[in-house]
Amino acid sequence: MSETIKTKLSEYALKIVVLIFPIAPLTIALWFQGSLIPFIGQITDLVLLRILTALLLVIAALISYIIYIRPWLSWHEPTGTWLSLFSSIRYCAKCHADNKQVPLKNEITGWRCMVCARFYSDPIRVAQKKMEEEKTTSKRRTSKYLERI
Repeated sequence: MSETIKTKLSEYALKIVVLIFPIAPLTIALWFQGSLIPFIGQITDLVLLRILTALLLVIAALISYIIYIRPWLSWHEPTGTWLSLFSSIRYCAKCHADNKQVPLKNEITGWRCMVCARFYSDPIRVAQKKMEEEKTTSKRRTSKYLERI
């Protein structure tokens, strides 16, 4: 079997497992509902309340973890990069199009992708660098002028 077929099968297998995993306990509970009813009837209200509270806390923790892990990205037009809304990390647009989440390495005048080696310039830092260069050249001109005098 070729590598592409293997990767596609593994992707679909993972999606099927992710879909079946939450459904399986519910299906088992419905399947054995007749034998589970006497046990559920013996549980006190306090124990049932604690179980439901624990389940709600686990569900809330999982949802907040998913929200925290997911890179909430917005497109930043001036730089041509994807920007994370929570962490301000920039991601490569070319790799993002290939369904890869690659954070960009910070450099002097922009960011570089370490996977595809593409460079994204930051207009603000480029302007600042030009201003600094102009200041140094004007200082050189002034010092040369003062040396002549």
